[in-house]
Amino acid sequence: INQDNKGLSNARNTGIAAASGKYIYFCDSDDYISLNTLENSVRTMEEMRLDMLFFNAIAFSDDNSLNKILNKKSIYYSRNNQYSDIYSGKEILLLLEKNDDLQLPVWQYMYRTDLIKENNIRFIEGIYHEDNSFTIESLSTAKRVSKIIEGFIRILFLQLILHLNMYMVTLKAE
Repeated sequence: INQDNKGLSNARNTGIAAASGKYIYFCDSDDYISLNTLENSVRTMEEMRLDMLFFNAIAFSDDNSLNKILNKKSIYYSRNNQYSDIYSGKEILLLLEKNDDLQLPVWQYMYRTDLIKENNIRFIEGIYHEDNSFTIESLSTAKRVSKIIEGFIRILFLQLILHLNMYMVTLKAE
């Protein structure tokens, strides 16, 4: 796919339109995932016949002096409960919210492509936190959702944390 830069939402929507595989996973350019992440996720999706699968994340840095700070951030990307059953999307959405475990970044989920395409779920262009509406809409339409048990699957690289912190500082300065 080759297109002019029209923003993250547009790029993701273009990817959805072009997707021909059974599952979709959104991996940002500054992300790292464990070696077997996709294989384990697809196997779990197949075995449990899921529409969506979610997992925890961990933040880390190559700079050990920053890892103490990031350990506090890592808790933010973790869920306190196991959620090993299969739930409807609406059921898990309410349960995650009730347990203060609701995480909306799209990179913490794997999606069945047909769920997204058949329900015409797309990212809203021109807004911040476009993941929120996409994930909520996806969960609201999913019939079978579960959490992968293997622990921390997706690893968040420090660069994103620094970018978010710089963005927040910029907003405060304005």
